[in-house]
Parts: sequence; C-alpha cells; structure tokens
Amino acid sequence: MKMCEIFHCDHRGDRYCCYFCDSKDTCRNPCQNNPYRCGKFFEKDEQVIIRRRNGKQCQG
Repeated sequence: MKMCEIFHCDHRGDRYCCYFCDSKDTCRNPCQNNPYRCGKFFEKDEQVIIRRRNGKQCQG
C-alpha cells in the first residue's frame, strides 16, 4: 500500500497517497502532488494497517 510522508487523508484517516486512491475524483481535499515528483510516498505492509485498525499494538 502506498502511503505519504506529508499528507493526511481526511476521509480514510491515515497517510494514504491520494495519487493511488480510487476516490480521488470525489474527494473534497485531495493532495495535488505527483508522488514520483515529490518523492514523499512509501510502501507500507498491509498487515500492519489491519492490526492498527483492530486496535492491537504492532511494530513498525
């Protein structure tokens, strides 16, 4: 999953990269940067995100 170092998504509630989001066209406050130009995106393990949503402590 692609995440962003500088932008926090109002709708999804985490640092998801807007460029790769399916809801970008209908979003009220999307990031206008291209992740390949700004260089602020990074890959995040899907399992870490699932554990945080379930309220469990996790490393990473």
